[in-house]
Amino acid sequence: MSSKKKDIDNDIRLQFLHVSGEVTHSCVLVQVDGLNILFDMGLFQSNTHSLEQIYKINSKEIPIPYSELDFAIISHLHSDHSCGIGVLGVKDNNFKGSIICTELTQSMLELNLTDSAYLQEKECEVANRHRPKNPLTPMYTKEDVQNAMTYVKGYGFDDKIKLSDKVSIQLLHNGHIAGSAAIYLTYVKDRYTTKRVLYTGDHSYGKEKPFTKAWDYKDIEADLVVTESTYSGVTAKKCNPIDELEKYIMEECYQKGHVLFMPTFAIGRSTELIYMLNIIYKRNPLVQNIPINFASPMLVKAHRIIGKPSNYCFYDDKWLEYTDIFDWDKIGFIDKFKDVESKLYNSRARIVSGSSGMLCGGYAKALLHSYLPNKKVSFLFTGYCGMGTNARKILDGEQQFINVDNKKLKISANILGILDGMSSHADNEGLKGLIATCVKKKLKKICIIHGEITRQEILKAELEKIYTNTEVIIPQTNDVIKI
Repeated sequence: MSSKKKDIDNDIRLQFLHVSGEVTHSCVLVQVDGLNILFDMGLFQSNTHSLEQIYKINSKEIPIPYSELDFAIISHLHSDHSCGIGVLGVKDNNFKGSIICTELTQSMLELNLTDSAYLQEKECEVANRHRPKNPLTPMYTKEDVQNAMTYVKGYGFDDKIKLSDKVSIQLLHNGHIAGSAAIYLTYVKDRYTTKRVLYTGDHSYGKEKPFTKAWDYKDIEADLVVTESTYSGVTAKKCNPIDELEKYIMEECYQKGHVLFMPTFAIGRSTELIYMLNIIYKRNPLVQNIPINFASPMLVKAHRIIGKPSNYCFYDDKWLEYTDIFDWDKIGFIDKFKDVESKLYNSRARIVSGSSGMLCGGYAKALLHSYLPNKKVSFLFTGYCGMGTNARKILDGEQQFINVDNKKLKISANILGILDGMSSHADNEGLKGLIATCVKKKLKKICIIHGEITRQEILKAELEKIYTNTEVIIPQTNDVIKI
């Protein structure tokens, strides 16, 4: 009998497919009522692993045939949550199910997947020059992406989406990035028994992030919660990031005449940064002649999609008064690489933003070669910098040189650190705060994923003090938990 048709003890069965102790590669196989469902299907990303190791992890098949996968439900657009679904478009995998996400996520998903396919193609092309007898192969192509998109269905927040007669889900707005959601699964086992799972996804509980819809739910009746733990043990500083950014612009660009370089995640974070700059430029006449460039094809397209009036329903109402940023003519968008070289490879005072935020790809990585050895450039990071990434190596300040694409770069630029208040992840209190919106006496298990192991252990110890009748678990790769 196929795994799809097995009666799995009439329980909800979760198998955790992520790499243990990493802030990346989210993927959980949920089996219930004869259905096979994936919560997220992200890629593993790392600068501490070889490209061959990364491809081996990302090419590992899920524990069931793709032909038996009924649903892949995507919480949000970041690559470590969404970009694995490109393989569902590979015809030989025989996927015939549905890919579910919010309508706003759907509208940007092809951008992300196409960019991922392109990066894989280029990575393999470069790597295979040195390994002709054992070539690496991209997991999927641009054509596979187009095929995968035919399976995607977009929904609004809170819509009740029936997966079977007994199983339904809702996508609950969680304020992480534009269109992001937690996944809330309900299984009506019989007239006496209902079981529910809340998969928080990455979230920003306790914060207000521009052009998102914040978590405002109460009395969530979850039996099991799967929570992220990126910033467990961290208390967010009480600061206004707009004021902080204005201070840096005045000091670095206006007074010193430096380039202020801000590596930025293309989707969501770039739009937030444009919103902040718009406020600063409206109120401060001293900075209004400083040019602004945002460099990334995907960044430009995503920003314009987020600004479409048809997507206003995915924001809290307060952000509607700021939609003029989507027509702001002060931003010089750069979406061709030749323009990166001709317009940005100089030391003229300006603000430059580009993706990726961790300097591991895209135009930001290309700018690294020109900007890192330059004393007239100041680096200001705008979000999480994972272990082993170029961004983390620069931030740690322990090296005079770093190797990028087999080239040794001297660190001569000014490293300002991370702009406080920009993270779209909840801090320690926010992580606990979202879980506290669940009905305490009903909560049987809490599973902690998506975090470095020390952070997961901190959150586990704190939750065990609060939820004395709840089992708190740090699932390892391939662990199975039932509810």
